[in-house]
Amino acid sequence: MPVDIEGLYNLEKKIFGITEGNSVLTPNEFFLLHTDKAADLLTAAFYLCWIPVPLMFAFYLYLENKNIFLRFSFAFFVSIASALLFIIHILPLHHGTCVSMDFISILP
Repeated sequence: MPVDIEGLYNLEKKIFGITEGNSVLTPNEFFLLHTDKAADLLTAAFYLCWIPVPLMFAFYLYLENKNIFLRFSFAFFVSIASALLFIIHILPLHHGTCVSMDFISILP
């Protein structure tokens, strides 16, 4: 089954495209060419905190103010749902190589 990424790829280039030379690169293509160990470690630290920190904050809100806890929980679960959408539909674009819009997985 082919992966439907051409439209998303072109939209990403249009909205977030970075011009380098005569071509427009998506952010992941740009950072693939321009790596930095310090930035990788910093972003990894923030990435590791995107679920535990909101859960700890939710626990605090649950103890202090249940109304705000419910509102925060709704926003958190919307965030989780959008992450699932990302994994299902957009992630193949970032973890593969696009050649003529044919998906070629670089994962084993």
